[in-house]
Amino acid sequence: MVGERALSDYGVPANAFNPDYIPGGSSSGSAVVTAAGMVSFALGTDTAGSGRVPACFHNLYGVKPSLGLLSTRGVVPACATLDTISLFTFTADDAAKVLGITAAYDDQCAWSRKHDFAVHGKRYGKAPTAFRFGVPLESQWQTDAAYTQGMHQAIDELEALGGEKVELDCSPLLAAARLLYEGPWVAERYHVIRDLMKSHPNAVHPVTFEITQGGATPLAVDAFDARYKLAEFKRQADALISQVDVMLSPTTVTHPTKAEVAADPIGVNSRLGTWTNFMNLLDYSAWRCR
Repeated sequence: MVGERALSDYGVPANAFNPDYIPGGSSSGSAVVTAAGMVSFALGTDTAGSGRVPACFHNLYGVKPSLGLLSTRGVVPACATLDTISLFTFTADDAAKVLGITAAYDDQCAWSRKHDFAVHGKRYGKAPTAFRFGVPLESQWQTDAAYTQGMHQAIDELEALGGEKVELDCSPLLAAARLLYEGPWVAERYHVIRDLMKSHPNAVHPVTFEITQGGATPLAVDAFDARYKLAEFKRQADALISQVDVMLSPTTVTHPTKAEVAADPIGVNSRLGTWTNFMNLLDYSAWRCR
């Protein structure tokens, strides 16, 4: 049990339980109880990064599977076409074990799909003697000093394992990310709570209300326009990452305080999703490593 070991054994960051800093988004409760040693692992949800940003802030392994790998039956949706269950664990072994158990086809979930790990999966373990890993152009990182240092450290560690760094222009990924909140996918969020917003508007947090209300106006043609753009970004992104064996990017760009979020909630949250918002739209899996 993780609770029997000191949290320092797992390298939990000093800011993880600092009340001045945010815990990290809508699945942060799952991250907090795991990092505190109250549970051995926890489930969350991920639409725009909620399964990865809290894992980053609490130095946990955060797994965001591709869409439909884990059943979302019973999950209150944010965007049903993009939502996926996420995992929070202390170790890679725990993450692999939980994923292996939970990644089961559910014929009662409309979004569930079958997946054969024996065919498509790769066993992790000893690193290959040579591999290529992609890294965004540093001018695209948008990270603060601490997170920039963390990226350089990760690059050094991968190179020490025999990896060859390949710098990639990640413009298609960043462009796709902007579609999540600047495009008609906000209408899908509006679809979930529109009745509540109309009948009990005060029950919705003002920031959530402001963002979601924008989903009431897009036309069907706007959705098709965005879908066509996304298809092109997907084509470009697939070609981009096909050049490497694995892609390394920041999980997020900074760890803001509660005061910073209160002063600019939409702007700060948008920055936090710089390197997570495109993942679900492009149907990529993501792994936040410690």
